Amino acid sequence: MISEETYQIHRIIIYCIVLFFEIFGLFGNLNLIVLTIRKKSLRTKYGYILCTLATIHTLCLLYELVCMGFGVAATFYSYDIRRKTCFLAIFPYMCNPPSSLNPIVKAKWYYFMLLFTSLTVVFYTIACILIYYKAHRHSSDLRYIERKALKTLKLLIFLFVMFRFITITIATTLMALGVDKKIIELVQNYNIIAGITTYSQNAYVCYFRSSEYRTLLSEQISMIHPKLGAMLPKLSAQTSVNGQQWIVSGVSIITTNPLKPQKRAHLK
Repeated sequence: MISEETYQIHRIIIYCIVLFFEIFGLFGNLNLIVLTIRKKSLRTKYGYILCTLATIHTLCLLYELVCMGFGVAATFYSYDIRRKTCFLAIFPYMCNPPSSLNPIVKAKWYYFMLLFTSLTVVFYTIACILIYYKAHRHSSDLRYIERKALKTLKLLIFLFVMFRFITITIATTLMALGVDKKIIELVQNYNIIAGITTYSQNAYVCYFRSSEYRTLLSEQISMIHPKLGAMLPKLSAQTSVNGQQWIVSGVSIITTNPLKPQKRAHLK
């Protein structure tokens, strides 16, 4: 049985981590959105998809900030949250409605989620194996996008397993073992860290996987705050030149045209 004092300590830890990712994620996502608007070269199909993803994740972070505000007010200041006020504040978000239902219904929902997430992992793994097999069997004629798809798929599997599958599995296992409800509730509260991490990663994945985005983001951040721009990690990757392709998270987004060789004029 968890005491009220211990529960509040855990809430403080969760709120501090969430606040860190709120600042970290909003800063990255907003910079990525502004960069896509500013730079015409990034307004491609994949650039727009990435910008849309950053926009949706920004909304998720903002609503998580509202939820955290209600949680702090209720936990530490005994604020009486009216159902109507809570609904009007967060109804567009509504990411996990079953978590507020009866414990029996909530337990069944977690079992279904475990089933579907397990199937997703299986299908991702099969797809990864097929691409890997094709890459080794037909390496000579394998298209560029397929080689990059393998790397992207590996990253997707890793992030999915880390941030979704494991958290749902832990919560479902605790329910099946009949662990105290307070402990299960506490574990479910910690699961928000996995979700908010996925909302915060877009700009930073681009920064570390794409030399072009890294250069443009560094330039933009330096314009906002020169000292902060100087603190950014400098990687040794070379930027793209004519004849290469821009890569974001393992996917080619821009193909540039090679320069034609120019003949030097011979002096007579």
